Amino acid sequence: MRARATAAVLLGLVAGCAAPVPGPDPLEAGLLALRALSGRAKPDADPSTVDLLVAPDEAFLRALGADAIPALERAVATVDRVLGPECGSRFRIGGATLFASTPDRGDDRRLLWEARLRLDRGGCDVVAAFTGQRCGERAGAAEPHLRLLLCADATDPERNLLHEACHLFGAQDYPRGHPGYALASVMSYDSDQPRTLAIDEPNLARIRARRGALPEARPDAVAAALAAAGLDPRGAALLGGFLCAESRTGHAEGLAPAERLLAADPGDPVALWIAGECRRVMKEHPTAAALFTRCLKVVAATESPDALARHATLEIARLAVDGVDGLAPLRAAAEAALGSFRVDAEVLDLLASLRAREGDFGWAERRYRAAAAVDPSAVYPWKHIAALGKAWADPVLWLAGWRGAMAADPLDPLLGARWVEDGLKEYPELIRSSDCRKDALAALAAAERAFPGWFEPARLRAALGPARR
Repeated sequence: MRARATAAVLLGLVAGCAAPVPGPDPLEAGLLALRALSGRAKPDADPSTVDLLVAPDEAFLRALGADAIPALERAVATVDRVLGPECGSRFRIGGATLFASTPDRGDDRRLLWEARLRLDRGGCDVVAAFTGQRCGERAGAAEPHLRLLLCADATDPERNLLHEACHLFGAQDYPRGHPGYALASVMSYDSDQPRTLAIDEPNLARIRARRGALPEARPDAVAAALAAAGLDPRGAALLGGFLCAESRTGHAEGLAPAERLLAADPGDPVALWIAGECRRVMKEHPTAAALFTRCLKVVAATESPDALARHATLEIARLAVDGVDGLAPLRAAAEAALGSFRVDAEVLDLLASLRAREGDFGWAERRYRAAAAVDPSAVYPWKHIAALGKAWADPVLWLAGWRGAMAADPLDPLLGARWVEDGLKEYPELIRSSDCRKDALAALAAAERAFPGWFEPARLRAALGPARR
């Protein structure tokens, strides 16, 4: 009898476990709180505050449930408390909306594009998109000139948002291998480091230098062009194929929409790029090269190619510059296609790099200098000039390039140390000369102050040797 009674009790417990009482739906709770926040959050039009449009996706709301909106409010409060006093602005929630991300992708690059395409900041200053999809620990991205932040670590939205918001004011990442990686800093953003909400001193200097000024907002021409394509079958195929081409994974899915577009218009340059990029990543290199070549020829023959054609051309040109996947033979076609667009710093720099790879160093130097003149804050044209000086065995040009890079970003202590390192390798007599030695020692001292645990400045100082008498 006792055994049968015990068995009956156990069966009752098992039955109870198999049929639990339904609990509240975490997604519904999150959506309800989001609607409430959207109803009460409005931009305040105060130039001293940064109004954030917070935009969680369904995965974020489902993961955090009733705590989703309080978590976002805590994250914004932390940015206001930690970053606000340093950048001279207050941070507040100025609006709230749902981020309609494609479910179950877990691809932070695709999610960044989806945020660009689907979120309009309206009267707010900055969009902060949050996803609960698993993209990797401490994942995220920032597009400062688009005023867009993507926070892709739902386990720690507080730190995630602070890190990305710091990029609005020029803060730099400290990935593994960077001398700042060892610092206790929210910008040392890798799972090896313990959690902290502190901002390191070198990045504080960068943030304070831009005090009170968000980066100038630039229109997102690519997003506008995709939106203009509409939601008809062609527009849907264009959007789907574009997102697949710009993803880290899922390129096989981009072939079908690209083929639909090409069936309707075999000379569609964007469809040619989408098909080529998907096939390149799938390692179908000869087919990809043929598609890219057709794309570039169409663009070069078009009188006024649009922003999507420009995007496709820039992507192909970057691959051609470095000869990725055997695409070096496309350099001349890429140069011809780039000539169809307004010459901004990005286009000028790519034109110079394409010609430099073919050995026309004088032409390339002039274009690099033009790129630097268009964007005085850009470091990359000057670094390319320094590289040109090495390739051309011209120490004067090499030195001009490095000095230009350090002048463009005087708050990056790593640049000066890399200059000394490069000089000792390429032009040791020049870096040890009276023209450079004093500046080299000052650059190494600045690097030591910025990154106290970094051994490289001491090694480079020893390699410089004593001053010549």
